[in-house]
Amino acid sequence: MDRLKINELKIKHILNNLTRPDGARAEEIFNELLSFRRESEINYIFDCFMNKGDSQSITSLIEYLLKIERPYAFTKLYELTEHNDRFIRQEVLFFIPAVPPRSAYKFILKLLYSGQREHILFALKRLSAMKIKKSISIISKFLETHKNDASIILGIMEIFSVIPLKTSFIKLEGLLSDTRENISNKAVELLSFMIRTFEPPSFKKYLTFRYPQIKEEVYKLLTLKRSKKNEALIVKALREEHDNHLKMKLILWLEEIKTPALLKTLLNFSREDSSHEISMASLSMIKKLKSKTILKYLLKYDFKSSQLEKNSFHKVAIFINILTEYNTSLDILNYLIKHIYHRSNNNAVKLAVINSLARFKNDTAIKFLYAISKKEKQFSYAAASALTHVISDKHWDIVKNFLSESTKKDPPAEKLVFINYIARVKDDRVIPDEIKNLIQDIALSENNSSAVLAVRTLGKLFNDAGTIITLIKKLDSDVSSEYKLSVSRAVKDILKINPVILPDALQKILSYHGAGKARIFLYKTIDELETSKAQFFDIADNFIKLLINEETPFANKNFTKKRIIIFLKKISEKNLSNFMDYMRNDNIPDTARLFLLKILNAGKAHLIRTLSIDFMVKQYVKSSLPLKLEYLKFFKKKYQAGGDIIEEIFNDLAVEKDETALHGIKNLISEWFIPKNRLKGVIV
Repeated sequence: MDRLKINELKIKHILNNLTRPDGARAEEIFNELLSFRRESEINYIFDCFMNKGDSQSITSLIEYLLKIERPYAFTKLYELTEHNDRFIRQEVLFFIPAVPPRSAYKFILKLLYSGQREHILFALKRLSAMKIKKSISIISKFLETHKNDASIILGIMEIFSVIPLKTSFIKLEGLLSDTRENISNKAVELLSFMIRTFEPPSFKKYLTFRYPQIKEEVYKLLTLKRSKKNEALIVKALREEHDNHLKMKLILWLEEIKTPALLKTLLNFSREDSSHEISMASLSMIKKLKSKTILKYLLKYDFKSSQLEKNSFHKVAIFINILTEYNTSLDILNYLIKHIYHRSNNNAVKLAVINSLARFKNDTAIKFLYAISKKEKQFSYAAASALTHVISDKHWDIVKNFLSESTKKDPPAEKLVFINYIARVKDDRVIPDEIKNLIQDIALSENNSSAVLAVRTLGKLFNDAGTIITLIKKLDSDVSSEYKLSVSRAVKDILKINPVILPDALQKILSYHGAGKARIFLYKTIDELETSKAQFFDIADNFIKLLINEETPFANKNFTKKRIIIFLKKISEKNLSNFMDYMRNDNIPDTARLFLLKILNAGKAHLIRTLSIDFMVKQYVKSSLPLKLEYLKFFKKKYQAGGDIIEEIFNDLAVEKDETALHGIKNLISEWFIPKNRLKGVIV
C-alpha cells in the first residue's frame, strides 16, 4: 500500500473522530490534522470537509487551510471565495483578518483582482489594516482603473492615509479637486490626518491651499517644530491669512518667539489689525511668551508718532503693561518716559504711562511723578495717586508738601489722595507726629472734602476719649451732614480700635445734647456697637453708677439719664445673655438692680423666655419692696407659671404684709391661673 493511501486512511480516521456525539469538536484531534500539508493531502481533506457540507465542517476546513499556511492552501481558500454558497464566501472573509499579513498578502491581492466588488472592497480594507508599503504602487495603478467607483476610491484613500510615502500625499492631494463631494471632503480629512500624524516631506506648499482644515494642521505643525525657518513661514502665514479664525489659532498655538520678525508682526497686529480679537490675542501671546530676547526688542521698538496719537490708545496702554510686567528696571522706566510720554500728545497715552509708573519704586520714578503732579495740572491727580504707591517712609517730606496745600473750600484733589494714603498705612506707628498733627488740623480747622476724609483718618491716628470729645464739640459748629457722618464713623473706629476707653467715651456721647442731627449720628454709631462680655460688664458698671448718682455733673441730667436707659435697653437686647449674667451678681445695690429690672421689663418678652431665671427667684425673695414690685412685673410679663416661681410666689402670699405687694402677687396669680375671659368684671 503506497504512502498516499496510508495517509488518507489516517486522515479519514481523524475526521471520523473529530466530531463528538454532542457536536463539540475535539481540539487535540484537530491539531493532529495540521500535520498533513502536502498538496495531495490538502486536496483529500478539502474534499472530505466539502462533501460533509455542514457549517461546522466548512468552518473547520477554513481554519485548517489558514493554520497550515501553505501557498497551495491559500489557493484552495481562494476557490472558496468564488463558491456559489454565500455562507462559505463570508466565512472565508471572516477568518482572513486572523492571518499574519506576510501570509495573507498574496491572497488579498487575488481578492483585489478578482473582479468581484465585494472582494475588492474587502481586500482594500485589509490592505489598509496591514499597512504594507509595497501595496502603494499596486493600489495607485488600481486607482486609475477604478475612477468611477466612489466606494473603491474611498477604500484606496484609506490605504494612502496610513502609509506616509510621498506618493500617498501626492495621490490624496490630487483627489482634493474631485468633483464628487464625498471624495473631496474625505481627501481633506485624510490629508489633514496625515499632516497631523506624519511629518510631510514638505509642508510649505500647504500654506497656499484653500482648505482651512489642512492649513490648520500645517499651522499647528509649524508651531510645534520650533526653528527660525519655521518662524519665517509662520510670519508669512500670519501676513497672508485672511481667515481670522485660523489666524487666531496660529497665534494662540505659539510656544516661543525666536525672531524679531515674528515679534514685529504680532506687535503690528496689536496696533493695526482691524480685528479686535486678533489684536488682543497678539498682545496676550507677547505677554505670555516673555523673554530677554523679546524685552530687548521691545525696548528698541520705535512707535510712529501717528500711532501714539490714535484714539485707539488702549493698544499702546497694553504695550506699556507688557513692559512693566517684565521688571521695573531703569531701562524700562526710561523707555516709558522718553519714547512714549515725552513723544506723545495724546493725554490718554500719557495717563497710561503715569499709571504704569506706580510699579517703579525708585527715585527716578518718584522725581518724575512729583514733577508731573506739580507742573502739569491735567495729570497732577494721576501722578499723585501713582506716587502714593511708590513712596516709602523715607518720603514724608512729599506727604507733608501735599497735606500743606491750600485749605480753600475746594481743596486740591492731590491733597485728598495723600489723606487717603495716610488712612491706608497699615502701621500708624511709622507716621511722624508732624504728619498726624497736619491731619488733625485739616480735620478740625477746615469744612470741606479734605476735612471729611481727615476726620475718618483721625480715628486711626488718635484713638482716645479726648479725640472723641474734640470731635463731638465740632458737631456744634456749622459743618456739613457729610462731616457729621464722618465724625460718627471716626468715633466708631476709635471705639473698635481702643475698647478700653469705651465706658468713658460712651458717657461723653450720651451726655452730648447739642444739635439734633449730630446726636442722631452719634447714637446710631453706638447703637451698632458689638461688645464682649467684659466690655458689657464694664459699660453696665459705669452707667448704673451714673443713673443712681444724684450728683452727676451733666449739663442736662434728665436728658442724659434717659439716653443711658435707652442705650442700656438696646445693648441688653443685643447681648441678652451678657445682661442676664450681669444680673446674677448679688453685690449689685438695690437701686442699681431696680434700674436693670426696669430696662429688662421694657424689653421684648420673647427674648427673655429662652433664658433661665432661677437666680431671679432667689433675688426676689430677699429684695426690698420697690424692687419686689418690679420683680413681680417681670414675672407677670415675661414668664408663665412653673417650678420654683410658683412655690415662692404662694409662700410670699402667705407672709407678705404690704398691701401694694399683696396686690401685685394676687394680680400675678390671676394672670397665671384664671382664664382671661373669667376676669372680666372681677376686682382682685
